[in-house]
Amino acid sequence: MFPELFSIGPLTLRTYGLMVALGFLAGLGILRRALLNEGIEERHVDRLFWLAFGFGILGSRLLYALSNPFEWGDFFKLWEGGLSFTGGLLAAGGAVFFYLRKAKLPVLAVTDAFAVALPVAHAIGRLGCLAVGCCWGTPSGEFFGISFHDPRCMVPVELLGVRLHPVALYESLGLLAIAFLVKTLKRRWPGRMVGVYGLSYAILRFTLEFWRADAALEPSFLGLTFTQNLMAWICLPLGIVWIAAASPRKL
Repeated sequence: MFPELFSIGPLTLRTYGLMVALGFLAGLGILRRALLNEGIEERHVDRLFWLAFGFGILGSRLLYALSNPFEWGDFFKLWEGGLSFTGGLLAAGGAVFFYLRKAKLPVLAVTDAFAVALPVAHAIGRLGCLAVGCCWGTPSGEFFGISFHDPRCMVPVELLGVRLHPVALYESLGLLAIAFLVKTLKRRWPGRMVGVYGLSYAILRFTLEFWRADAALEPSFLGLTFTQNLMAWICLPLGIVWIAAASPRKL
């Protein structure tokens, strides 16, 4: 894989940062268009964007730091990788929901828009993880998988050259499938797309953890990784509750 694309003097363009930025821009474009189509004023669109961005970065970095070996002095070195999407989703989701209630905006219409944009942005960003090897998989056998050879990748030295499950690629494809599912159901089942997204992603991520070798670095509970417990006990139930409870009359 290619953790770095090129360097000019002291400046280096890292693949991870580039793909995260492209995913961010793609998600922003989808979200902005969807919110404006719902009649949300542009000032609210901008505020929602910055809230989601700021709390998303903070939450994703914090959860990564809490669930992985981490040097707190490197907290702001985002360009080196080390973000947990789940942490960002929970933090940004809470901030956005609070703002929607305070500003008396249509919660279900706005969250439906986020549910379409987020999996697309996440899918593109995951390709950056694939390039840098931060979510390396378990050995996949001789005739399947991908191998990392660049020592600048985050894959352990002993696994360089070994065929591994491309878990980040699996997740990227799964997220695109979730985006398609949400987009398809949005008109027939309005207001419940955050629940569909959360439920689908919880199942996807819980399953993929079995092929993530880096998950062994996380603390475990009940024989499951930190992330699997988060998916099973928080994200999955929240998705089910949202689907069951959401209706245009209630929110």
